[in-house]
Amino acid sequence: MSKPVTEHTLFFTGSTTKAFTSAAISLLVDDVDNHPAIRWDTPVHTILPADFVLNDPWSTSHTTIADILSHRSGLPRHDWVWLANITLQEVVQSMRHLPLTAEPRTKWQYCNLMYSAAAHLIETVTNQSLHTFLTKNIWQPLNMSETYLSFSEAQDMHHDISQGYYVDSNGKIASTNQVFSDTIRGAGNVLSSVADYAKWVSAILNRKPPLSKTSYATLLGGHSIISPNPVEPFGSPLLYGLGWMSQTYKGEMLVFHEGAQFGYGACVILLPRRKLGLVVLGNNMIGINAAANLLAFHLIDEELGIPKNDRFDWATRYSKTFSSSMDERNVTLLSLKFIANA
Repeated sequence: MSKPVTEHTLFFTGSTTKAFTSAAISLLVDDVDNHPAIRWDTPVHTILPADFVLNDPWSTSHTTIADILSHRSGLPRHDWVWLANITLQEVVQSMRHLPLTAEPRTKWQYCNLMYSAAAHLIETVTNQSLHTFLTKNIWQPLNMSETYLSFSEAQDMHHDISQGYYVDSNGKIASTNQVFSDTIRGAGNVLSSVADYAKWVSAILNRKPPLSKTSYATLLGGHSIISPNPVEPFGSPLLYGLGWMSQTYKGEMLVFHEGAQFGYGACVILLPRRKLGLVVLGNNMIGINAAANLLAFHLIDEELGIPKNDRFDWATRYSKTFSSSMDERNVTLLSLKFIANA
């Protein structure tokens, strides 16, 4: 029997997980006493010499932690590796067989596998699972009691976990049966609620512990260029930090990331200068991100006081991007949290 969505309903949050993985690395960077070898410019191969080997010797020895977290390693997506029944360590080891398509630090190429490598690095140097490390060092300090990297643990705690949906080849809504793959941890797989994400967003906007102010600046700052030419309605190049994107909109800096996991979608947008954040989680992988942006930018325009006649027509853009079957009727469950922190 279906249940109404509340701010405590759990959703898979897809690639917004990457912000937690990068934040975990920042804690290691700051912990000089226990992890002096972990720096943003540390070559990953020096930490994982047997596992982190790329298709090119120079890239193997020079690709740094900052490189893998900002998608500038030269390795493209290769997401099909996750379809194999292999461990996280074996996923990282498989990268030696995958072709690079750019020199390191010359081109932004979104690569989930590099966040798998980051997760493996964290687990190796801390001798803890990524789930345990995030729980002890980020989620518990922020009182995020509804956030997990373990589907079974979320079930054991009797949380209300949303059912994911997608539109099949016949245009019918079908269930994903809450698909979970432990291998993609680091790049995705966080389960959380908008109530918990509100706590996470508040910490970022107010630069609160457990992360340092220096870490926040590093994580949210631009490290690679996704697109050098602004696309309407944005006013600056699109940049990628470490688990976050950034761009100006109507003169306001936005920091954001979307997530898509089979049957689920997520969108987190921050307006740091205004200490304002928006979190949208939903259980339709494709439709939710379009709906989230329509809703998010409506609220942002309201906050910025943009006259209705001067607002960008997001509905037209998304109607061109998605097929007519991906309309609002296919966004079956939507959970929204609008956060304003003084």
